[in-house]
Amino acid sequence: PGKCKTLLKAAACFDTNFTAPLLAEITNEPELNVAEYLHTCLWEGLIQEMDPQGFAFVHDRVQQAASLLSTEEEKEVFHYQIGRFLLEEGEGTYQDKLRRDQDSFFTAVMHLNQGRRLLKERGEELRGAKFNLLAGKRAQQISDFSIALNYFRTGLEILGEDGWEKDYPLTYQLSLGYLECLYLCC
Repeated sequence: PGKCKTLLKAAACFDTNFTAPLLAEITNEPELNVAEYLHTCLWEGLIQEMDPQGFAFVHDRVQQAASLLSTEEEKEVFHYQIGRFLLEEGEGTYQDKLRRDQDSFFTAVMHLNQGRRLLKERGEELRGAKFNLLAGKRAQQISDFSIALNYFRTGLEILGEDGWEKDYPLTYQLSLGYLECLYLCC
């Protein structure tokens, strides 16, 4: 059915596992319906249950096929929604979340970056650039300079050419981090 197809397209945006509550959130479907659709996909042999809430595709080719069903615009929307959800869940500031679980923070920012066109359309470019600055600084601290370079570069791309007028200190920090990492990577 169409709803299962939509669910699989959204699930294909995850690297590995996905959960019913997260799929319900990003597809704007009630969790009970999502559970029913997932059961159908499970019965069809497209996904497998990893734990009571977690699922994964049975094979990477199934995930690739589900991904091919989505347009680039749909993928951007799914990634944007995934990133927003991952950043909003839990308590505390974003810095607290980064300290508690840096992998989840990096994953959330990666998803937001894949939906960065929506950040610009919704006037959230400063927010997106700040997330990239936080992720870049953290990657720098753990000496992963190539990853940090990508975060700083993406933050600058999100701000655009008029970043210096939008937020001079943020653009300066992103530029400085970018140049430091560029020096250390080359």
